[in-house]
Parts: sequence; structure tokens; C-alpha cells
Amino acid sequence: MSGVMAGGSAAATDEAEQPQDRPKQHRMLHGVFRGMLFAVAVLIIAVCAAGFVVPRFINAVPLAVLTGSMEPTYSPGDLVVSQQVDAADVEIGDVVTFQPESGDPTLVTHRVIAKTVGAEGTTITTQGDANGAADEPLVPEQVKGEVIYSVPYLGHVSAALDAGTKSLLAAGAGVVLIGYAIFTVVGAGRRRRREASTS
Repeated sequence: MSGVMAGGSAAATDEAEQPQDRPKQHRMLHGVFRGMLFAVAVLIIAVCAAGFVVPRFINAVPLAVLTGSMEPTYSPGDLVVSQQVDAADVEIGDVVTFQPESGDPTLVTHRVIAKTVGAEGTTITTQGDANGAADEPLVPEQVKGEVIYSVPYLGHVSAALDAGTKSLLAAGAGVVLIGYAIFTVVGAGRRRRREASTS
């Protein structure tokens, strides 16, 4: 008789614990979901900042890669950030942005493969990593910058947006992240107050 009663008591205990476990599971899943959203928001902010905000502070220019001439280093759709550089500081192996023709606003990004300093001045020779032939030698005035970093795939976004939209995108992402942080802090405070009032 006592064995039956003990078994019934254990079953009742298990049933009583189940409703308590469910809120814990919900809170855990909610926490994981919040963490994932926060991570995605941070990633978006970081990418926007790297592509559209940081270049402004370091006197650099973000440029979308349009061709495969620099593959596998840079692929079409990548974004390269080119910072102004003195041609005298350019070294073999650097990736530079240059005007194929002086005064032409068209820009090309290739790697420096040779640099010659002679009586007639300095000439710099470039070539795309995927190209089989070198470009025409450049004079220092044609070299406009050196690539300091790149962001994969962001060139697709950059090519589709104008300057004003890029600024709004970066600012909007910042506002979203700040708003989410405030929402998270306020929500955590409310939960603590509810738990304190029910305890």
C-alpha cells in the first residue's frame, strides 16, 4: 500500500515541476533570440561603419570592385577603401587606386609590380592579380590612393546607393542598435521588478 502511495506522490511531483520548467525554457529561448538579434544588429552596424563611416574619418574613399581583374584578392561586388597616399611611399606589392589617364575621373585598383626612379622622374607599373599583362606605366600624379582594407560583398550595396542614402543607412543602423539596447535594458528592469513583486 505504501509503495503505491509513494509512486503516486512521485508522479504528482513530476507533474508539479513541469509547469515551472516551461517558463524557464521560454526565458532561455527568448534570451537566445535576443542575443541573435543583437549580434545581427552589431554586424550590420560594423559593416556599415567600415564601408561608409570610417572612410570619412581617415580621409579615404570607398570604391566598389566592378571587374574580376584583382581576383582572388578582390572579387566583383567587394568594397575597397582607398586612402590618399604619396606616390613616393608606394612600394612593390601595394594595391593602389589610379587614373589610367591623367585627369580622367575613372579609377582602377591594381597591384604595384614595379617602381622605377630615374632622371625623368618616377614611374609606377601596376597589374591586376588576375591579368596576364601589366598596365601602362603611371606617373605619380595618376596614383590617387592605396587600398587599406576591403569589405566583401558591400560593393553591391555601395553601387546601388547614392552618397546621401549611404549616410542615412549608417545613421539609421546606429539608431536601431541604440534603440534595441535601450529596449533590452528597460525590458530586463521590468522583468526584475515583476519577479521581485511575485516573490
